[in-house]
Amino acid sequence: MKVDTRLGLSLFAAVLLAGTFALAPAPAQADAQSEDTWLFFLNRPMPAGQDPRTFYKNLESTTFGAYNTGRARRQGGRMTLLLADAEAITLTDNLTCPAEGRTEENCAEYYFLADLPTRNAFIVARNLGGAIDFQLYDNRNGRRQTLRGIPRFSQTSNAFVVVNCPGAGAARGNAVEVYRRGDNEFTSVFELSAAELASHVPMPSCSLNSWNNSTLSLSFWSAGGDEQKAPRTRAELREETAGWSLEAPWPK
Repeated sequence: MKVDTRLGLSLFAAVLLAGTFALAPAPAQADAQSEDTWLFFLNRPMPAGQDPRTFYKNLESTTFGAYNTGRARRQGGRMTLLLADAEAITLTDNLTCPAEGRTEENCAEYYFLADLPTRNAFIVARNLGGAIDFQLYDNRNGRRQTLRGIPRFSQTSNAFVVVNCPGAGAARGNAVEVYRRGDNEFTSVFELSAAELASHVPMPSCSLNSWNNSTLSLSFWSAGGDEQKAPRTRAELREETAGWSLEAPWPK
């Protein structure tokens, strides 16, 4: 079966035309396709020049209004995630942010982005001293994993990929990373570092085109200028017996 990124195009276009984050309510029952559509929407780039706090606060408002099953709640600067098999998790915003010694306890703000019942997961964006990352919480036991981007799940939900290319920003971390579900959490099984990708494609941008069984189709191009006309490098990331391998005709 094939996961096609076009699932969310009409939804995305409607949001752009409306000039707002308002979306149609999610189905009452858990539905993987609806979750994939929402994750596709979350993966869109933040508009240039927009304040990250404003951007993610608006996303959170939309999530609570349309894509929340009631297991996540906010009261002022405190967010609560209700778990199935453990005590609730409370995340408290604290923007004291001292000049030195900044930590999650004294310089962090959280934004609820997704409740994914079919994947047993919550997704929360974390603003840690101005740097945004994403927290994947298991909605049963509260186990947390920190990600560089929004996950996109395989059809069977036993794996996900994070695609997060730096564009014109500094190359850090991994541009592409695949995780597979283990006994207690998802573990990384493939990494393409942002630095390695930048050695092939300057100022790399990227996107996931589709995920067909064990093959992911990816596109890479250079940020800056007219990105619509920028040459694309089409690559395939395949799961094989020996592990995952990337095939890409990198520019010379």
